[in-house]
Amino acid sequence: TGMQQWEDAKKSYTRALELDANNPLVYVGLGNLAMIQRDFVATKKYYDQAAAIDAALPKVITLEGDLAAAQGNFKAAIPAYERLVKTRPENIMYRTVLAWSYTNVDEFKKAQELIDRVLT
Repeated sequence: TGMQQWEDAKKSYTRALELDANNPLVYVGLGNLAMIQRDFVATKKYYDQAAAIDAALPKVITLEGDLAAAQGNFKAAIPAYERLVKTRPENIMYRTVLAWSYTNVDEFKKAQELIDRVLT
């Protein structure tokens, strides 16, 4: 079942933490699991732990933006997604999620520019 898979994943990440408590991707994984459960307090806690280790890691930045977007705060998500695009300008997914965020704050011209770049 879905709940069992979630519990199995959490156990795996918990075990990974025991092996390497300084791996930011473990905290990102736990943060994503918490976000799926709509536990934004736990997601923020895991994001903070990951960011304390490596705030420039794209998956850490993604979690920052996704946490804001999941709560409907696209204005807060945009700076994180903009940093993603700056780190990897060729990444289509980063550009698309930034465009999506712009559309949610009625910045359609910026969104269109990003989509046009994706399409070229």
